[in-house]
Amino acid sequence: MPKYSAHAIFCDDVRREQGGAMSLMGVYGSVAQRVATHPLRLGCVVVINCEIGEDISGLKVELIAHTDGSPLPVVNAFPSLPAGKTRPDAVTQALIDRFDGDPPGGAPTTTMVGILQAEGIQFDKSCVFSAQIDGAEIGRLVFFKQETVSSAGSSSPAKAAKRMKSAARSEGLVRKVAAKRKKAAD
Repeated sequence: MPKYSAHAIFCDDVRREQGGAMSLMGVYGSVAQRVATHPLRLGCVVVINCEIGEDISGLKVELIAHTDGSPLPVVNAFPSLPAGKTRPDAVTQALIDRFDGDPPGGAPTTTMVGILQAEGIQFDKSCVFSAQIDGAEIGRLVFFKQETVSSAGSSSPAKAAKRMKSAARSEGLVRKVAAKRKKAAD
């Protein structure tokens, strides 16, 4: 099992800029609750950090969406990671060479970035997104359907409580499915 650390960044859009830079538009927190309009479009960027020479090519990276408490998730697989052991980029290799393999700050690490755009996602009440690596969750985002506002300027407390209960059921299902998938993988 490779040693790595990872996190997910959820956003509205990912754009490639000239010169190879990435711009993330409308970034959400790693655990957040947002009101959404339809159809939903979501970008997910997964960042995996590991030591140089670590083979992470076998990791299965997915974005799982549970809509309205459905026990059957929509699974979006990220593109496969490059085969073989990780290698340093040109700048990191120059740093390693300059300090005879022992640069200041310790052994260098490498970073792999995966990008997935999920589009046209429809739901009635809530949608829970879970970014996972080999069935282990590394990030989560919850969306609620936008409610109409009453003439008094606020939505009904009963509707808000019902919406939160539905989202909690969806989150519970995400955890159960992730546990089953992890157990099946072991």
